[in-house]
Amino acid sequence: MCVSEAALVIAVEGDETALVQLRGAPRRVPIVLVTSAGETVAAGDWLLVQTGLAVARLTASEAAQRNAYLTGS
Repeated sequence: MCVSEAALVIAVEGDETALVQLRGAPRRVPIVLVTSAGETVAAGDWLLVQTGLAVARLTASEAAQRNAYLTGS
């Protein structure tokens, strides 16, 4: 089973990669699925990350709900 997690974008690195904060640690993730769908990605955005790949943009509210569910808060 794969779990999708919300990650906060710290910086966008070119057209294909973003530096995100995921579970308290910085990670680089490909953003090509999000950008190829016509979405833009910028610092401060939330992304849905699954198996190391950004698959969608989230609102801050959606990210908070997902993180609360995963942490049991």
